[in-house]
Amino acid sequence: MNNDPQFDNMNFVFNGSIIGDKHLTVGFNSVNSVTINHNLGKYPSIQIFDSAKTEFQADIQHIDFNNCLISWNGITSGIITLN
Repeated sequence: MNNDPQFDNMNFVFNGSIIGDKHLTVGFNSVNSVTINHNLGKYPSIQIFDSAKTEFQADIQHIDFNNCLISWNGITSGIITLN
């Protein structure tokens, strides 16, 4: 058996066990804040993009390992990626 680590799509494979990278994408529409129950079991890194696919800064509050509150100035639509 080959013990070298390998990547399989978004998963890390080592010794035949798959260790997946937990991630989530959430859409939002015409709001200035989003509360997300992501259930990732960690404090994920977060990126926020508007509908023009431009990343922008927001206030991110990690409530616990499974929940966060993201807020920004102005009303907009877009997606949030959590990894």
